Amino acid sequence: MMQTHLRKTIAPGHPPTRNGTKVILNAGVLRLSGNLQRADYNFFQEACGHLCRSDVPCATLDLTHCTYVSSLIIGVLVDTVTQLKTDGKAVTVRVSPEVGRFLHMAHLYHLFSYSIVEPDSR
Repeated sequence: MMQTHLRKTIAPGHPPTRNGTKVILNAGVLRLSGNLQRADYNFFQEACGHLCRSDVPCATLDLTHCTYVSSLIIGVLVDTVTQLKTDGKAVTVRVSPEVGRFLHMAHLYHLFSYSIVEPDSR
């Protein structure tokens, strides 16, 4: 399993960090370890681009440790899931209950499916 290198902030065994928030892309799994801020938008978008260009048959986007996502992040998420599916990849999206409520209120369940993961099973 190989960890994708994004800019100089990622080194093997050391997940990338930006403004204290970790964005980890490893073996087809893109995991956020906390809430992203506006300044993190480009970093998240770059990681999603790497995921879309990867040759993995299955991709996972794990937002179970986020309690808030901005509309910018949601836009990148929707674009990424759409591109991955267009490329014929199996996509799994896992979100926290807080993010799941937001996605549901925005009716995004019409665009892609996601699993809400309760806190004790994160």
